[in-house]
This record gives sequence, structure tokens and C-alpha cells, in this order.
Amino acid sequence: MIRLFQTNRIRKITELEGMWDFAVVEEAVRERPEFKYRSPVPGCWEMHPEPLTYRGKGLYRKTLEVPVKTTLRLVFKGVSHTASVFFDGKPVAEHYNAYTAFSAIVRDVAPGTHEIAVLVDNGFHEGSSLHVPNDYYTYGGLIRPVAVEEIGDLFIERIGFIPVLDGGGWRADIQAAVRNTSGEEREFTLLGELAGQERVSAPPVLRPAPSWC
Repeated sequence: MIRLFQTNRIRKITELEGMWDFAVVEEAVRERPEFKYRSPVPGCWEMHPEPLTYRGKGLYRKTLEVPVKTTLRLVFKGVSHTASVFFDGKPVAEHYNAYTAFSAIVRDVAPGTHEIAVLVDNGFHEGSSLHVPNDYYTYGGLIRPVAVEEIGDLFIERIGFIPVLDGGGWRADIQAAVRNTSGEEREFTLLGELAGQERVSAPPVLRPAPSWC
């Protein structure tokens, strides 16, 4: 699971745990591979008896039903060891390092059935300097949870809260990161309440952010 508790009341989150289609890919994806296997997510392809010792590239595939037009945020908590993410065949994200999370924004998704594909590489080669040959086994796959969030043009990406003891009393150091996916400059106001006290923040105009981070 992404969280053991609900982190917001508004944003719709769908966890994509369970069985995904999986294919061994010997080279870059030039032709559509044959999805011979099913692999659990989160998990690694070494859990399957056939690609048990395979090291290289593998392709995961999952279909997603979207009921209404929306903007999606694809959230990956960890892919071992590199990831290239495709939505309906179009590249939307790339990431290196199995143990850090990343996300991608897909705007104006039409209602219907859509495909998420992730090309994963756990091989040892010139492009994989973090895992040169050693006695550590690098497992391959979507090793941590994957989720899809339905978001608006502006959304709160994260909130940081630090309690500070100051002069015998407590105060809060709160920071919020707001992301703009609209493609246009936007103004916004943040409203918050803590211990019965309301706080209002009106930052400067927010410029568009990149499609993935």
C-alpha cells in the first residue's frame, strides 16, 4: 500500500497492486513484445520460476479504466533499477535509482481504457554506474507500490511539518509545495487551520512545472 492511512479527503487515489503483464525484452522496445508472464506488483520478476535468474530489460503492462476526462499523476515508490514509463505508448517519465520515488503527470486523459507500461532494467552496463558488478544482487521489477491519482490543474504535492520548542512554548514550521500542471501561470491561495487558528498564504504567481519529476 502507498499509505496505511488516508492522506487527503479530496484526491481520488487508485492503487495498482496485483498482477501485471510482463515480458522479457532483449533489446530496446522496437516491436511489441509477447507478454508471456504475469508478475506481482509490488514485487520482482525473480519471483517467477522462468525469469528467475534473468538480468536485463523487462516490460510491465497494466490497463486502466478512466470514467471521465481528467489529469492523472502516476506515482512510483520504487523501480529496480531504472525505469522508462509510457502512457498509451508515449513516454512520460524516466528515472534512475530503485530506492527513490518519482511521479509523472499525464494531462487531459480522455474517458476509456488506457495502458501504462514500464520498461525496467536491472542490468550491469555503462549506463548503470550505481550497480557495477559486486556481491549484491540487483533484483528487477516494480519493487514498491504504484498508484494513480486524479488531480486538478493545481495540487499540493507535499506538506512538511516541524514542531519547534520556542521560549517554553511550541510553534509549527510548515511548508507546502504546490504544483501547477496547467501550462499557464496561475495564482492561488492556501488556507490552513492548526489548533483552531486559521492561516492564509498567498504566494506569487505559480509558473508551469515540468510534466514529470
